[in-house]
Amino acid sequence: MLFTGVPSKPTITSTRPELPLTSGKPLPIVLLQLKDEDLVRFCAGGLSGMQGIVSGRIKVGGDIDLALGLERLFVQAGGPERTLEILRSRKEGDGQQAKL
Repeated sequence: MLFTGVPSKPTITSTRPELPLTSGKPLPIVLLQLKDEDLVRFCAGGLSGMQGIVSGRIKVGGDIDLALGLERLFVQAGGPERTLEILRSRKEGDGQQAKL
């Protein structure tokens, strides 16, 4: 994921993205590397950012303050609840059990 710290959507990619250039001051950038199942755990509230970093499940490059701020923003926006809603609806829709 590429979060640039400016009003834009994050980029989710399996390759290292091209980083944007800025004029004058540095652009706060954070690169997060984690497995799909750890992303689901994080989004559902089962893995905190700090737990993920300390355990090595989440690798952070760039502005760590921005990375930690993203978790607060995600929680304030209702991200874990919305993630659980999506997982429950998928579980009901295809008969498979969602793993957290």
